[in-house]
Amino acid sequence: MFKFFQRRKKDPKKALKELLNGFELPSFTQTVMNALKKLRDPDVSLSEVAKEIEKDPGMHVMVLKCVNSAAFGLRKKVSNV
Repeated sequence: MFKFFQRRKKDPKKALKELLNGFELPSFTQTVMNALKKLRDPDVSLSEVAKEIEKDPGMHVMVLKCVNSAAFGLRKKVSNV
């Protein structure tokens, strides 16, 4: 009787593949991985993280776009990391 209410077990890999429908997820560059590693380290200064971000022009632009968005509500535009 309760079998009707049980969920069907679905293979998570198959479900993800169906969901993405051929869309390829971009892999992180080594620069991004290094920046994330430094962000997790409590002994690393923010200037070291900034230097790592500046190595990747794409990530540099994305960080500046995010910081200059209305979500942060800064009075002055930030022009460098």
